[in-house]
Amino acid sequence: MMKRLFLLFLTLALFLPACAKQSGSQDDPRKQLFSISEFASLTRADDDFVETNFGDPDYLDEGEVYFSDKGEVGFFLLEDTRYVQEMIKSIERYLSTERDSLLALAELYPTNELETRLRRFDHAKVEARGALVYYLLLDPELMEAASAAMK
Repeated sequence: MMKRLFLLFLTLALFLPACAKQSGSQDDPRKQLFSISEFASLTRADDDFVETNFGDPDYLDEGEVYFSDKGEVGFFLLEDTRYVQEMIKSIERYLSTERDSLLALAELYPTNELETRLRRFDHAKVEARGALVYYLLLDPELMEAASAAMK
């Protein structure tokens, strides 16, 4: 009887970690986003970029920004959901500064490329999902797919 209980316990112990990993990977919207082919070619910015543009607040566990010729996305994992609004404001300040800089450049040197980049700001999204705060600054045709992946 003792051997059977031990074998049952051992079997359960082996299956529990596998179940936990499986459900955790489905909960991470970043993995869903990067599984879409249009986002597979995003290049990660270095940590200095994140620190320079968003700071290094104590509540930020992890910050990642990715770029491509179709736009950029940023993910910020916070230690606590209490700081979500503060991080959202930080991202909105960054997006506003970037838009203003790009607008000034487009006024001096109007090109189709700069106009395309400016249109991204019309559809930009800053949202939170639990302790994950993210922004999507993408060409309009990619926003729908990205938004669906992040839900």
